[in-house]
Amino acid sequence: MHEFPDAYGYNVSNALRTVPLKNDDYETFESLADSLKKGRREEAVLLIEGREMKVFLEANPRFKTLTFYNDRMQKLSFTEIKNGCKISPVLKTQQNIETHNAKKSHHM
Repeated sequence: MHEFPDAYGYNVSNALRTVPLKNDDYETFESLADSLKKGRREEAVLLIEGREMKVFLEANPRFKTLTFYNDRMQKLSFTEIKNGCKISPVLKTQQNIETHNAKKSHHM
């Protein structure tokens, strides 16, 4: 496990400020930042061109960045997120779950 002191120059809060978070009120923002500082992977909802996108975030202090994942835990670049590649809007994901459950019930 690698530890990066404050003198290394990576600040999770500053990195998060570059991301268009849906819920960016102070308490939610600080809670997310604290969790990422502890090395956890956290779910977040981004607002991209008026659409809500669910992603998972992970702090990457070695490269002074954030790492993004989709709901299948595949790494995404921020460019892919902006273009909507490999990621489902929040509402579409919920519809897929309902459709998938409906298909299961028909086969029983």
